[in-house]
Amino acid sequence: MWDFELKKQVHDFGRVHTNFVRTLCVIPKTDYFISGSNDGSIMIWNHKTLKQEFHFEKAHDDWVNTIVHVPESSYFLSGSHDKSIKVW
Repeated sequence: MWDFELKKQVHDFGRVHTNFVRTLCVIPKTDYFISGSNDGSIMIWNHKTLKQEFHFEKAHDDWVNTIVHVPESSYFLSGSHDKSIKVW
């Protein structure tokens, strides 16, 4: 995680997925962001506490290519190389 005021990295979340991290989505006006990986998993993170809040271990059967937040809602969508789109 980068601090724009300090102009330096302030946190490294480490190797949390078992394959490439393919996509990230910051949820506006919250403390959360979401990561999606080639391992088919999706993780929800709290960037204030620096902790993982939830892990969808088998969110998709193949790469998670994209994650987008649905504005003005508590939903997000994920798209995968397995040809599926899911609403969470």
